[in-house]
Amino acid sequence: MLNRMLATKFVLFLLLLTTSSVFAANIIDVEAGDYHSVALNSDGTVWAWGAGNLGNGTTSSSSIPVQVTGLTDVVSVSVSVEAGHSLAVKSDGSVWAWGRNDCGQLGDETTTDKTTPVKVTMLTDVVSVACGGLHSLAVKSDGTVWAWGYNSSGQLGDGTKTTRKSPVQVTGLTDIVAVDGDNGHSMALRNDGVVFVWGTILSMDHITTPSAVVAPGSKNVSDSRKAGSGNKLVLSPVVVTAKFPDCIYVEDENRTSGIKVMPVPVNANPSDIISVIAEVGTSDGEKTLSLVETADVLGSMSIAPLAMNNASLGGGDFCFNAATGSGQEGVFGWAWVKGSDGKYVKMWQKSSGLNNIGLLVTTWGKVIEIEDAVLPTWFRVSDGSDNSVIVTIPSAVSAPAIGDFVSVTGVSSCKPQGSDLIRLLKVRQQSDIVMD
Repeated sequence: MLNRMLATKFVLFLLLLTTSSVFAANIIDVEAGDYHSVALNSDGTVWAWGAGNLGNGTTSSSSIPVQVTGLTDVVSVSVSVEAGHSLAVKSDGSVWAWGRNDCGQLGDETTTDKTTPVKVTMLTDVVSVACGGLHSLAVKSDGTVWAWGYNSSGQLGDGTKTTRKSPVQVTGLTDIVAVDGDNGHSMALRNDGVVFVWGTILSMDHITTPSAVVAPGSKNVSDSRKAGSGNKLVLSPVVVTAKFPDCIYVEDENRTSGIKVMPVPVNANPSDIISVIAEVGTSDGEKTLSLVETADVLGSMSIAPLAMNNASLGGGDFCFNAATGSGQEGVFGWAWVKGSDGKYVKMWQKSSGLNNIGLLVTTWGKVIEIEDAVLPTWFRVSDGSDNSVIVTIPSAVSAPAIGDFVSVTGVSSCKPQGSDLIRLLKVRQQSDIVMD
C-alpha cells in the first residue's frame, strides 16, 4: 500500500513537471482521488485537476492544474477516495472543504455541494486532515480526533451510526498523530505506534468506536498468565478451546498454555482462531482476561473438524469415526501458520492420516463428572457443548473436583462402548493436569 501511494505521488509529480516546470519546482505535497488530484504549493496555494468540483468556482473538468479559489497559507491537503470532496488545513488551524456534500462531508452544517472552499464549523487548532469515502477526519493539536459526514458503518467513531453535518469528537482517542479513511472505515495512529480502527473492517461490521488493531503474534497466552492485574494485552492468534455461558477458554497456537476470558465474545466458538484485546485480572483466585475494547475479537476463523461423526474437543486430535473406527480422516479450515520469517500467514489446511491414536495433545475444559470411587481412575472434561473427553489417570494422580477448569495434557486413545468408540485422554503424571 505504501509503495503504491509513493508511486502514485511520483506519477503526479511527473505530470506537474510536464505541465509547468516553474509550478512543479515548488510542490511540497500531492494527493490523489479516484478522478481528481490536488497539489500543495510551497507558497500555501492549492491546485487541482481532473473531474468534478476542483474548487475553482466551476464543475468543469480540467486536464491541467487550476488554482483552488481563495486558499492561502495551506499546510495540509486531502482528497476523497470517491472523488467527492477535498480538504485543506490552513496555518491558523482552520479546515476548509469543497466538492460533494450530500452526506455533510464538508462540515458546514449543510448538504449542499460547494464549488469553492467553505470553512468547516467548530474546528480549531487542526494539524492534519483525511478524507474517507463520504466522511472526513481531522487531528487537533491536542491529539484528539474529530469526524463528520456519512456514518452508516460507524466510521465517525462517536458510538453511533448517525450521519453528521458538523464535526463530532471520536470517542476515546488521545495522543493521535495521524488519521486516514476509506469507504466505510477510519484509522488513527497513536504516538506510541498503536493503530486504531473503526467502522466496517476485517470480518466485523459497524464498530462505532475505535478499537486497537491486533498484530498476529503480538502477545501470547503465556505473557497474559505472567502479567499483573490491570495490564492490557493483545493475544493473537489464540484458539478457543471451551465455551460456557459466562466465559471462554483460549490457548496459544502451540496449545501449551491457556487462560479464561470474560465475558463471552460474540461468535467465538470452540475451535475458532481469534485475536483478543483484554485486561488481566482474577476471578475467584483464577487468572482471567477481561475484554476491554469495543471490538474484543478480531479475525475469527474456524478450524473445527468437518465430515466426521464426532467433533474433537477444542480442536484436539482425539476424534474418531463411530462407523469406521478411524480417526481424524481430515481436518479442514483456515488457520494462522507461522512462516520461516516468523510472521503469521492465513492458510487453508488439511491434515491427513487415519486413526491418530497415541498423539500427545492438550485440551481445556470444565470437569463435569468423576468416577464414583475412593480413588477415581477417570474424570470427564467438557468444552461447554456436547463435546467431552474422558481423562484416565493412574493411581498416583489425584483427580480435580467437579466444576474445576483444567488444562489436561495426555496421550489420545479410545475404547469401545457398544457400537461407538469413546474418546480417552491418558494422563501420565500429576503435572499433566493444571488447575487454573
